[in-house]
Amino acid sequence: PDLLVLADSCEQFSVQHEGCCVVNPGSFTQEYSFVSHTPADGDVSFSIIGNSYEQVEDEIIGDEKSLDDEEESMDDHDIPLEDSDTTNNDIEPENSASEEEPNISDISEDEKLQSEEETEH
Repeated sequence: PDLLVLADSCEQFSVQHEGCCVVNPGSFTQEYSFVSHTPADGDVSFSIIGNSYEQVEDEIIGDEKSLDDEEESMDDHDIPLEDSDTTNNDIEPENSASEEEPNISDISEDEKLQSEEETEH
């Protein structure tokens, strides 16, 4: 998940752990509220946590579709898409022949025989 809210009475903290924001508001002596988005369901909800665990309210206030209605669709624009993945451009595949190693098809039969004779001795 992107966000994890704990309900522990220990001290307050907020940390990042493996891309997830973990928040512990501490002891619930006051009311906390937050908005959450559930990508799997497409729901956006507003949550209120009161002074005790029994006072938790959760209300769905919209969904992705209603949020997107206000923005123009990207389908309405002619935007050329290019593959801009440059993450592995500097890495040469292991099975590709480098400039130092000759291609087997470029070696003459005489050179192959000579190489075999040198290997045997």
